Amino acid sequence: MTFEEWSFLIKIVTAAVLALGPWMFMVHAKLAVLADRMKMVSRKLDKLAESGEQMAAVCVRHDARLEMNAEQIDHLHRRLGELE
Repeated sequence: MTFEEWSFLIKIVTAAVLALGPWMFMVHAKLAVLADRMKMVSRKLDKLAESGEQMAAVCVRHDARLEMNAEQIDHLHRRLGELE
């Protein structure tokens, strides 16, 4: 290739880089923001999962208390029936 052809090729590549460079930086910045938001959402989901596990434990304890109360009420009902 001649000097003029190399010069033309370098000018084309330089123009392409200068034209696409800002766009590539913009895309990179948007991807960085998106990645940060995904991390934030992931942390929130982890907190929600922990909260859900805690609520499940509370529900299990509450259900056990309700069953125990139902048994006590049945026992009292039987005892009252025996007294009559």
